[in-house]
Amino acid sequence: YPLTMAEELLAKAIEEKGYAEWEQSFLLANEAVLRANEATALCKAATPAPLWPAVTAPAAAPVEPAAGDEPAAGDEPASIDDSAAGDDDDSAADDASDPTPADGTP
Repeated sequence: YPLTMAEELLAKAIEEKGYAEWEQSFLLANEAVLRANEATALCKAATPAPLWPAVTAPAAAPVEPAAGDEPAAGDEPASIDDSAAGDDDDSAADDASDPTPADGTP
């Protein structure tokens, strides 16, 4: 129980400092640091190894389109409907105050 010992030694060092026992306080504080370092080393040594190694997926190679694989005229992505731009909810108040008609004409 080196960590408990370090905590108790530190408390005793603080108590001795209150009695103006500077040398004793200094020695107890140094002993507390040594015990705390010992506790840290024990924790690092007691850390269990993983039960199985980490598995990483192989990196996928980027897919390049082959020459001549241009999209056909009808294969273009669909455009986004901007008719509801600025309308952030379903309330009728926003729709009534919006000066832009629903069909998008100015």
